[in-house]
Amino acid sequence: MHEELRAVIQTLQKHPDSRHISLLIDSNDQADETVYLMISGIMMDLLMENALEAEEPAVSVIEKFNQAYWAPWLCRLHVRIALPHDNHQTIAKRAPNLPVYSLVEFENKRVTQLESGLWQLSWNK
Repeated sequence: MHEELRAVIQTLQKHPDSRHISLLIDSNDQADETVYLMISGIMMDLLMENALEAEEPAVSVIEKFNQAYWAPWLCRLHVRIALPHDNHQTIAKRAPNLPVYSLVEFENKRVTQLESGLWQLSWNK
């Protein structure tokens, strides 16, 4: 899981629209401290490797899932990045209509703001 999360964070860090992207991580299956330590370690490694050339991506962790807390996020989520160790059953219950992209597919997407103020992902041309 560490390497998968590292690849996602590294992709976000290098994405041309990184300032408009946030990574939301559900820690329901892991101890909160473990998740925070893993993310901190990954961020520190990546920042040191890149000599602080890129901005640190926005990462948020959802602890102790409940439907009331999850509902407001759904309207703001635009994509799920599929990882080999995802909890597919849990994700299907929480966000069944959320588009799923591989990390490679996500790299080729751009974030654009619509006239309505909403955001969308579109293919990089």
